[in-house]
Amino acid sequence: MFRFSEIVNTTSPLPDEELLEAVAEVMTSQAPDGDSHIPAGYTYLGQFLDHDLTRDVTKNLTFGTVGVTPEQLEQGRSPALDLDSLYGAGPAINPEFYETDRIRLRVGSTKASNFNDKDNRDLRGFDLPRLGSLASEPTDARKAHIPDQRNDENLAVAQTHLAFIRFHNRVCERLSAAGTPSAQLFERARESVTLHYQWLLVHDYLPRIVDPAIVHDVFRRGRVLFERQAQGFPTMPLEFSVGAFRLGHSMIRDVYDWNAFFSPEGDIGDFGTLFNLFIFSGTSGNLSPTPDPDNPLDGEFERLPSNWIADWTRLFDFVEAGVPELAPETAVNFARPLDIRLTDPLKNLPLGSFGARNPAGPQIPRDDKRRNLAFRNLLRGRMVSLATGQELVAAINAALVGVGRSGEQITPLSRTEILGTEFGTLSPAQQDFLATHTPLWFYVLREASLNLINGQPGTGRLGAVGGRIVAEVFHRAIEGSRISLLANPGFSPRLGAVQGVFRMADLLQVAYDASAGELRPLSPAAPRPSLQSLPSGDQQVVVRNLRLTTPLLVGSDVSALQRALNRAGAQLVVDGSFGALTEAAVRQWQGRSDLVVDGVVGLRTRFSLGLQRLLRLQSPRQRGDDVTALQGALERETQVRLQDADGRFDGVFGPRTELAVRTLQGASGLLVDGIAGPLTLRALELVG
Repeated sequence: MFRFSEIVNTTSPLPDEELLEAVAEVMTSQAPDGDSHIPAGYTYLGQFLDHDLTRDVTKNLTFGTVGVTPEQLEQGRSPALDLDSLYGAGPAINPEFYETDRIRLRVGSTKASNFNDKDNRDLRGFDLPRLGSLASEPTDARKAHIPDQRNDENLAVAQTHLAFIRFHNRVCERLSAAGTPSAQLFERARESVTLHYQWLLVHDYLPRIVDPAIVHDVFRRGRVLFERQAQGFPTMPLEFSVGAFRLGHSMIRDVYDWNAFFSPEGDIGDFGTLFNLFIFSGTSGNLSPTPDPDNPLDGEFERLPSNWIADWTRLFDFVEAGVPELAPETAVNFARPLDIRLTDPLKNLPLGSFGARNPAGPQIPRDDKRRNLAFRNLLRGRMVSLATGQELVAAINAALVGVGRSGEQITPLSRTEILGTEFGTLSPAQQDFLATHTPLWFYVLREASLNLINGQPGTGRLGAVGGRIVAEVFHRAIEGSRISLLANPGFSPRLGAVQGVFRMADLLQVAYDASAGELRPLSPAAPRPSLQSLPSGDQQVVVRNLRLTTPLLVGSDVSALQRALNRAGAQLVVDGSFGALTEAAVRQWQGRSDLVVDGVVGLRTRFSLGLQRLLRLQSPRQRGDDVTALQGALERETQVRLQDADGRFDGVFGPRTELAVRTLQGASGLLVDGIAGPLTLRALELVG
């Protein structure tokens, strides 16, 4: 039922292994130090998505074998976006993944790591369930007891899978409280979870990694390249699974400011390394602080140590989502840019990450090319005779002509663009081959690195080839799902803070109780939003610029400002009163942040402190000085008139302000969602 396919049957010659090894060596040399504008959590959300769509379970196939056809490959995952990696075949067929009620999914418990009083206890619900005594072999006891154990091949994707388990369980709780009969509870919850998941993919994830114009085109005008007229169940094209959607490998960081322990300012005093994210998993590591992740029995921990629980506020931007109390104690980690460079630890993958552990026999040694992720990706393309980047350009252009859109044909990358400056060590013949028969995975990454927003470094997103493949395959995967967003055009997400908006930060706030500190349980002293202060469409908040006045300004907004200044190093008494000491702290912060030093807390200063809300159309209407500043900038940039008859801006975010935001976003190549978040404010030069 589940099968692989190909979009293009290649006629290009295959690259030899010597060339692929040389290219992989360059790709995994030390990457330039730089970040993208994408919070690092989206790297592992992408891995979770990939594992929900594709899994090659072909047996008796030697790695490196050439001439493998799609028909010879066995697809072990439904290529529909239906969360079978989370639900398996459902509680009737796979009850082992569920609680005894066969409604809620099982969770695991961490193990006290006893470094100090913050991690000296087991924490239920903060680790995946593990096989333990159910394992058929002792070497499997620490593996996760979930439908797809690839979702425990590193700690970040494991914690992402756990977040989806918790999200499902919380949706079950809400539906039960609303009176849903128990016999209907699982299916109703799965439907809600799946639709919100698909919405998040289309509106939050894809526009961050794919040129939003391509996403908009595919989801408004339909597919032109992949299974355009297909009916029934989708297939999984190799151009996606072996090529374009391996994009996330370039986004992986070598170190993460992980939580209150593994941070330069934390209890350990150093970052959480990528090596450790592999070690503290059950598939690639052994959940223990050991130098040998390839030995599944090494170390004392059989569950995740408590001091490795993720701090979600460091992986996703909750300030962007409108919850300033969830600003990270240090900073948000950002993914590496989409380009051809992979962080160098990926040159030596743990054996468990690609199913090569062999405790009883010889191991693949370190620095062997078979451990190099770039080489493995390139060689897999050779194994299945994957079409080249140039062949995909031709296929896309032919498809566009076929639907009457010949004026939209795309231009292939030039030789200079493909080779860049990195491949001077290749022979002239190798350079010629790479430039004219470019492996698809390499091509889409190089294309992304050149597809920048206003030329800004680190802003690359998948372009005309990679973006088209990824957006169309996701469109088809949603279309072919039993529960489908495309079959429910009237669906609007209701589980986020604001109806009609649902991002990964919203999912996490459902899955975890932010008011109880669950989003960062190892930071008990960090600010927490109260249940009343979590964003809600029913609230009417008027944001004002804060300054020293007579009488003094007082209020909860001043208290929030004082707490933010204290996180930045001030030592203010949080009394909610904007006095001289608060003004002095504001001026000091503005000077350090290269802002105008005027002591006034306007939009720029609020943003720099992580206090600026998302501006959007909602009921009741958002009002305040920040909306006034936005309206002034929008009118200058878009020519959409927002002043009233007296030449004033009303400071109310209404439909016309939303129209101006959408106009600006479309002209700037941003996601057109009508929400004025950080990228939109930067495009208006309202923030740095």
